[in-house]
Parts: sequence; C-alpha cells; structure tokens
Amino acid sequence: MLNRVVFIAIENFNRELTGKKLLAQELSNNGYTVFMGHKSIIRSLLNIFPQKEHIFIDKGVTIGSAKRITKLKKSGMFIFSFDEEALMQTDGIRYSRFNHEKDSISNIDGIFSWGPKHKELLRKIGYKENQIIKTGNPRFDIYKLITKKEKSKKKGKYILICSRFCMLRASEMQAHSEKFMKPTIAIYEEFLKLPKLIRDSDIKTPILIRPHPSEPFYEWEKATSELKNIFISSKGPLSNVFKDSILMIHNRSTSGIEAYFSGLPVMSFDPIELNEPPHPPKEFINSFADYVAETKKEVLENVKKILKGEKSSKNKINSVGNYLFHFEDLSYKKITEFIIQKYPSRNKNLKDFDFTKILFLIVLIYIYHSFHKLLLKIFDNEKFEYTKNKRGKFFKDKYLEKRNYKNKKISFCSVDIFFPG
Repeated sequence: MLNRVVFIAIENFNRELTGKKLLAQELSNNGYTVFMGHKSIIRSLLNIFPQKEHIFIDKGVTIGSAKRITKLKKSGMFIFSFDEEALMQTDGIRYSRFNHEKDSISNIDGIFSWGPKHKELLRKIGYKENQIIKTGNPRFDIYKLITKKEKSKKKGKYILICSRFCMLRASEMQAHSEKFMKPTIAIYEEFLKLPKLIRDSDIKTPILIRPHPSEPFYEWEKATSELKNIFISSKGPLSNVFKDSILMIHNRSTSGIEAYFSGLPVMSFDPIELNEPPHPPKEFINSFADYVAETKKEVLENVKKILKGEKSSKNKINSVGNYLFHFEDLSYKKITEFIIQKYPSRNKNLKDFDFTKILFLIVLIYIYHSFHKLLLKIFDNEKFEYTKNKRGKFFKDKYLEKRNYKNKKISFCSVDIFFPG
C-alpha cells in the first residue's frame, strides 16, 4: 500500500522540469507518492485509469482541457494546475479565448497563481477566490537555493543570447493578429543581427544562442553562418547554461528572470516600443535587468562594460510584488504546505494492485506514443522536430543534484516515480 498519489504533468522540460522536480521531491519527503512525466503520458494514464481522491497537477488549462478535467472531477480526483504562460499575459480577453473554458473553470479545484496580476486575470475570467492558490510558481526556486558563494564561483565563457520567438505558437496565442506579429517579427530580426553586430565590434568572446525550445534553428544558422565561435543549442536546463555564461541578452523573456536570480548579469534589449497588452510587461521584466538597451550602440556599450567587469548602476523598478507571490520564499514549499493541509498523505492509499496496473498502462502508453512519434518522423519530420524540441526529456541539473534529497526514485518509461522518504 502506498500513500496518497500526486500526478504531475510537464510539457516543456527545459523550462518546467527543475521546479517541478523540487516539488515532487518535497511532496515525497512529506509522505506522498509522486508520478511525474510528460503531459501526454500522465493525461493518457488518468484518462484510462483515474484515481479517486488522489491529486492531479496539470501543466495548464488550455482550450480542449474541459472534457478531460470534467471526467477526472466526476471520477473523484482533486485537480489542480499551473498556468505556465500566464506570467507574461497582459490581455485578459485574448488570453481567456485560448485558456480556461467555462467547464474547466467550474470543475477544477484550483490554479497555482503566479502573483497579484495573475490572480486578477483569473478572477476576471470566472475563477472564485478559493480556486486561486497564492503560492507562486516553482520555476524560479532553484535559483533561490543557490548560495552567494556558488554564484561567485561561476567562470563563464559565453555571451548568451536567449530568443523567445516561437512564431507559430505566438501567432496561435494571439489569434494571428497582425498588430502583435508585425512588431514581434521586427524584434526577432533585430536579434538575428546581434551576433554579427558583436563580431563587427571586434568582440571575440564565444556566443551561445539559445532559441526557444519550439523555435527553429535555421534563421539563426543563416544569420551566423560566416561568424566564428557561434554555438546554437536549446538542450538542457537554463541553470546549466547560466553557469557557463558571462552575460545574457534577451527581450521580454522569463528566462531573464531566471538569469537574474542565478547571479548572471542581464541585459534587456528593447529596440521597439511594444503595446501592453498584448505584449509582455516591460516594467516587470526590466525589474530583473542589470542593463536596458534600446539601441545597438547601447547593446555594445553594455556588453563591453560587463566583459570589463564593471558593475551596473541601474536603479531597479520596484514592480516585482505586483507579479510574483512570495518573491523571496520557495514556491514548491508553499504548494506542498497547501496540499498537506487540504489532502494529508495518509488519508488515502493506493492499493498494490492499482500500482501494478498503473505501471502496466504506462508501458502500453509509452509504446503507443513511441510508435506515433516514429510515424511522425517518417511522414512529417518538420513537425516531429518541433514536437521533439518542445517535449524535451529528463536531464540532470547541476544545481539540483547538490540539494541532497534522500528520495527513493525510479525512472520508468519516461515517468519519474518518487516514493515517500
């Protein structure tokens, strides 16, 4: 017999895995059994074999979620969700068009809210106060655990350029709006010019370009084909990449927040004035930037300052509290505390037979999805590469390995299972 089970779904491993692994470890240390894997496997498993009075934490509540959530609610599961895209949303009407259907809102037990702005967004689209769980998101937690001593030991070698320009997804989320896409494409084109700009100014420091996991590489490869010491990769956790970097350049990306927390000097490059909404909030993102550049000249000036070891004199904008709950606390602990209070681990058990059946179903689902991925690779390789980059996989995080959690864990057909510690 195993204690109450928590099922955690992940979509973008590079972005979500580290925070959700911290959550899974903390839950298992407090008596829960945790199944964590890609959303396609976890959702399929629970659709076939829902677990009454156990807990499901989904990746997000998008269009098409209502049928799944309603079924799980009727089966007696407790259903919660993160809202991974919401931190950068400023347009409630447009956002609700693609997220949080009425049946989802009426059947889900709660959303783990990023902060006050997100809370208001959720209230406007119909969530009740008791459904909005003010815990924050564990995405940034690993950086809060890094000591000043660890940060000071970093010896980076790259100028890191983080690109957020997944045009397909951006266009879908904004209903193919020309007003949104035109300036977004214009900023993307300015970012494609950055490596050559840096090389033409006689800066020879290696450059690492990290496209969004769902963003194709070919435009970056084309823009840098004649340049030396340029590397393009979106593999592995950002925390590992930050450790190898000297500075980071981005535009309105949450990766800038992660870099700032990790102790990496951050430059926000804003070459075009964007309307808010629908674009992400400049004030919030720039709160986590050591340097803000609006022109190419300012980019080069700031890069040279950082390479020389000069400290930024920029005054930070104090808007963080409007966007993040528990800014200085650990969100994975807040979520665990909430679950312990509402659904104690020992108040519900998973029978050995049900555990065996779950493992058997995971094997079948894994084989089924592997077969479909093979077909996709053969008949639509472009879509296969898109989904592969977005899907990601389990990886080792250098910072996470230092936390010394004493969990009993097995990896089984792309699902990590954490047993009570």
